[in-house]
Amino acid sequence: MPNTISVTDSRREVSRALRRFDAMRESALAPAETATFLHQLTQGRKTPSLLT
Repeated sequence: MPNTISVTDSRREVSRALRRFDAMRESALAPAETATFLHQLTQGRKTPSLLT
């Protein structure tokens, strides 16, 4: 399958997965901000371009 991601427990693969997870976590909104953001999104006050 061409779109399958396989992660082994080699040091290189673990480091790569940790970097990707850390980047995702750092870009996430704080829990208190998430509900407000989602409400604004459903009301049309936020656009998908602001999600990135």
